[in-house]
Amino acid sequence: MAFLLSRSRFVPRNLFFATTSQAPTLHLSTATPNTNRNNNKINELKHITDPERLEHPRRRTMSTHSFVISTGWNNAPLSEKDHVNLMLSSDPNGIHVSFTAPFYNDKKPDHPPGSMMHLWDYEVVEIFFLGKDNKYLEIELGPHGHYLGLELEGVRNVVKQELPLDVTLDHLDDGMWHSSVVIPRSYLPKDIEKFNAYSIHGEGENRRYNALFPVTTSDSDNQPDFHKLEWFQLLPEDLR
Repeated sequence: MAFLLSRSRFVPRNLFFATTSQAPTLHLSTATPNTNRNNNKINELKHITDPERLEHPRRRTMSTHSFVISTGWNNAPLSEKDHVNLMLSSDPNGIHVSFTAPFYNDKKPDHPPGSMMHLWDYEVVEIFFLGKDNKYLEIELGPHGHYLGLELEGVRNVVKQELPLDVTLDHLDDGMWHSSVVIPRSYLPKDIEKFNAYSIHGEGENRRYNALFPVTTSDSDNQPDFHKLEWFQLLPEDLR
C-alpha cells in the first residue's frame, strides 16, 4: 500500500539544536509486516564491489558496494540470523542506501509512519556519513515506515532535523525487511570521507546495539555510543 505522509516534529534528548528545517510531505511505499521469522542464512558480503557494474566506464558512478553488520557495537560476533546486509551506490543525485535486516517485531512506535524523532529508541537501522570538521549526516530507517534524517556539526550538535526523504519499505516472506533511500547530495557533508552503520533491536535488558565498524576496543566500555566519530572507516572513493 502507498501513503502520502506529512511530518511531525519532536525534540530528542541528549541532542543540541541550532536550527530546524521545515517539514514537507513525502511519498512512502510499504507493505504489511510478516512477523514470522526464519533462520535461513544470509549471504555475507563484506565490502564487495559489484564487478558487473564496473565493466562499462559509463556505469562507474553506479558501482555498488556491499557490507554486512556482523558484530555488536563492542566487536562481539553476531549469529548469521542477526546480520544486516547493506548496499551502497552513488550517482550525481546522491548516495543510494538499501539493506535487508531481520524483523524482530519489537514494539511499534505510537506515531504515524514518516519522519519521527526518538526513532533510535525502537527497532531501527542507521547509517552515518562523516565529512571534515566533524560535520556528519545521520539517517535512521525503521520497519514500520518511520525514518529520521539529521545534519550535525560536532558530536551530537544537530543543526538540521527531520530532513525530508523518499523511503521505500517492504516486508519479505522470510521474516526479513528491506528498505532503501536516496540521500541527496545537498544533505551530505562537504568532503565526505568516512561512514558507519548500525542496527538496534530488542527491549529492556534484551536491547542490542550492533555496528558495521565496532565503536570500542575496550572491555571497560559498557555503554554503546554511535557518535564516536573516531571509529568511522573510509567510504569507498567512488561513493563520495
